[in-house]
Amino acid sequence: MRKVSVIVPLFNRADIISHTIDSVINQTHENWELLIVDDESSDNSVQVVTAYSVNDDRINLIQRVTQTRGGNACRNIGLKQATGDYVIFLDSDDLLKPHCFETRIKSIESAQGLNFAVFPGATFQDDRGTPRHFWNIETGLEDYIRFLQLDSPWQTTGVIWTRDFLFERNLSWDERLAIWQDVDFHLNILLLNPVYKVFWEMDIDYLIRENSADSVSRVGYFKADKVNSRVSFFQKYLTVLSEKKKGTRQLRKVFFIVLKSLSVHRNWPLVKEIIAKSLTYGVITKYESVRLLCAVLMAKITRNRILVFPGKKIELWIDNQPADTLQKVPYVERNSQ
Repeated sequence: MRKVSVIVPLFNRADIISHTIDSVINQTHENWELLIVDDESSDNSVQVVTAYSVNDDRINLIQRVTQTRGGNACRNIGLKQATGDYVIFLDSDDLLKPHCFETRIKSIESAQGLNFAVFPGATFQDDRGTPRHFWNIETGLEDYIRFLQLDSPWQTTGVIWTRDFLFERNLSWDERLAIWQDVDFHLNILLLNPVYKVFWEMDIDYLIRENSADSVSRVGYFKADKVNSRVSFFQKYLTVLSEKKKGTRQLRKVFFIVLKSLSVHRNWPLVKEIIAKSLTYGVITKYESVRLLCAVLMAKITRNRILVFPGKKIELWIDNQPADTLQKVPYVERNSQ
């Protein structure tokens, strides 16, 4: 029987981590290991997990000993210790449906030769895990393009990886990023041209908690480390996409987010540098760059009191109406009429 390694980064989740652990314990496929990597929690999260591990030797609590903090460091630590045939990265506030492991193993093995497989999930708010919206839906666009546009077609927990693929390619999470870590991880892999399949037709098998109060993507959105991470992400994929001839114009949404983030800190020299580099790489046109530079000048003159650069009007002027980050639709059972 194939073994699944489930890797969970943990930080101050004493109130809900038991729900996540229970969703693993309740799996119909019983050959698994749960690697929970604690990131120096200051509440009693460790005690909660320890109580589970005493009663079930498949549950392992690991203390982060590396200098780098954060979910990515914890995921990398867990991955190094994983012994399963397959790997699933599960966030500490999310849940798995009881059939998750069984369905995923049958699906990935029936397709044969896959490096990973992707399954649909939904969001939830209540303690019962009642599905509310699909995480995302199929649009026809290539998956790497959707990630570049921050329209992630799947969430981290939605993937089952073959351990051999991750280890043979020496794949890991970028511990320097403070935001967009999952986008970067999946983009890196998709640009390697892996063999994978998205099972859109399957029932949802994981649930993502909506509006988590301490979500990495929501807390301190304009903190310096997150702004720097966005700049690093943008510059990295300008180069990568150019080298692979994949089309840098797919980065336009990221481009505007980077400019707005830098404007909050009034880092106008870097704003001008990003505009110049984006023009060189074809993200924007010459006319667009001139208009944007005029907006920079106005923002500097007014000390950014009138204009929060690049401003909604400029964004709409260039891209008409931006799409929502997630194309969520109400969850409906697939066999309902």
